[in-house]
Amino acid sequence: MHTDVLQNIYGHAKITLLSDNMVLNGKNLQLISLYLVAGAITGIMLTPFVHPDIIINSFATEPKLWFCFLMSVLIMAIGWCLFTCAETTININIPDILLLAGLLNMVFRKFFLSIPFFDDKFIIYICVVVLYFAFKFIIHFADTRQIRKLTNAATVFVFVILLLSCCYGVLQLTDVISSNSPFFKLTGHFENPAWYANYLISLVPFCIVVYSYHPVRPNFRWYLKYSAFIIVFIAVLVLFTTYARAAWIGLFVSTIFIIWSLYRQKLTTRLHKLLIVGMLCFISIGAGFFLFKFKPQSSLGRLTIWKISCNIIADHPFTGVGYGNFEYLYDRYQASYFANNVATGQELELADITRYPYNIFLQILCEQGLIGFILFCSFLYFLIKGTLNKNTINDYSIFWSVAALASMIAIITCGMFSYPFDIIPVSFFFYIYGGILSGYMRGQKQVLLKIDQRFLKILGLFFLLSAGFLFAITNSKFSANKKWKEISMLYSDEVHLSKIYPVLKDDVFFMDYYSRELLYEKKYKELIERLNASDHILMYPSFYLDLAAAYDAIGQYQNAESAFKTACFMIPNRFKSKYLWAKFYLDHQQYAKAYQLSTAIMSMKIKILSIEIV
Repeated sequence: MHTDVLQNIYGHAKITLLSDNMVLNGKNLQLISLYLVAGAITGIMLTPFVHPDIIINSFATEPKLWFCFLMSVLIMAIGWCLFTCAETTININIPDILLLAGLLNMVFRKFFLSIPFFDDKFIIYICVVVLYFAFKFIIHFADTRQIRKLTNAATVFVFVILLLSCCYGVLQLTDVISSNSPFFKLTGHFENPAWYANYLISLVPFCIVVYSYHPVRPNFRWYLKYSAFIIVFIAVLVLFTTYARAAWIGLFVSTIFIIWSLYRQKLTTRLHKLLIVGMLCFISIGAGFFLFKFKPQSSLGRLTIWKISCNIIADHPFTGVGYGNFEYLYDRYQASYFANNVATGQELELADITRYPYNIFLQILCEQGLIGFILFCSFLYFLIKGTLNKNTINDYSIFWSVAALASMIAIITCGMFSYPFDIIPVSFFFYIYGGILSGYMRGQKQVLLKIDQRFLKILGLFFLLSAGFLFAITNSKFSANKKWKEISMLYSDEVHLSKIYPVLKDDVFFMDYYSRELLYEKKYKELIERLNASDHILMYPSFYLDLAAAYDAIGQYQNAESAFKTACFMIPNRFKSKYLWAKFYLDHQQYAKAYQLSTAIMSMKIKILSIEIV
């Protein structure tokens, strides 16, 4: 990111960063703010590569903490720029208004939920919205020369991070470096090949557009095209070895869009368009059938997930269960489904812990209800419509419009069968692309807002305070996670864990660890109190097995039976839950129930042979 691009944004004819009568070091403060913005954005782009093993569950937690820390730096720099800004005029278009309306809908829903207001997912969503508007105004206020520099810098940066990501995967395939998961050979710099594939699909279309559209000078064009071709070729090979079908579909659809963008001027007759649409429909049906049969168990498992997700929508049709709450509530709905319905043997066999509905639109319906769904779909519609219908400004406008829209199409298509918005790098790339498209929507319907200096100072102060708040909570979580790892390695006991409990009480992994420690130390009442206080995150059968053991130990047998039932039906193909439930009945001389469960256990198929089963 070049600071002269950012300086032009805040030094535009309508925006003056620093007044002439400011103190002598005002210019230095301006430059420091601009370098902070550039450095923070660069660091944010490197989020996927951050997972040093210094805390427990580093793959899920460390990139999140890194992202939030750098966002606090970015928000602080933006806040300072706003605080020192003179009267200005900004434009807000329809996609911007819809995005803000969606955020306000989430905020309103939060007031009616018995969960923390600023949970991790909601904080990250606010951050990506800030990135959306940051890139919108970068594009909107930058001139042609600065756009050229920004485009060149972005191209080189994407080339480097995509090539590094692909090389990481190739080294894993050739056994030069080990995988990050015991279950998969290829995971890239993630813990799961699906995360890796989602990340690749957010960058590959950009490189394809660089090969096709990049408005670089003629003497460098062939170097750029060859580089783009080689990187795309390697990325596609790696992408296919992930066996992530959703990413394959996303790549296919985005490539079709890029080809259509190249030749749309030549498709003048209705016959041409009908032939192309017919051919695409035929290819899509054939490809869909092949991909379904390629991994039929996975496909059938997702159909079951979609069916149970519809029960969540039926219970909360208009407002949803709250942003980020799907993963905490789904497994309870799954337990209720298997307990109250006659499920097929295949559904029982395929059921497992589920954190995503494997469809972003279904997830939005579950979490934000019909209101949030309409707002999000309207946001996409007006953003795409405004991009396709806008007047061409220059070659860079064409390049960014096609590159950003192709990448967003890839992410959305992949999200029809996956969970890209739950992967931080993919989520912020999506909204960065959206901000770029919004920045180029000049001449569209928009609202011009004239903001005086007093309001800008208030807004700047709000951003500065928000940055301090974000930094404080991020730092406290990082310290608590480091302490947790130290405790687990040196002196794992409830006394030390209770000191970090207030900070990590909404962390699923910590509470799972903490509940086992309380059970081991026979602090049953405290275990029940802690888990019931964190009821909104009890998504694993192990939580209910610990609760059942604690209730059994203090003589609350009815509560223990209820907890065993939830644990068993949450994942009905697990042996351990049914075994412990049968043992509970046997210990309390309920032999008929114990026999019934024992018979059910003996008839179960073994998915993965383990010592516990033997």
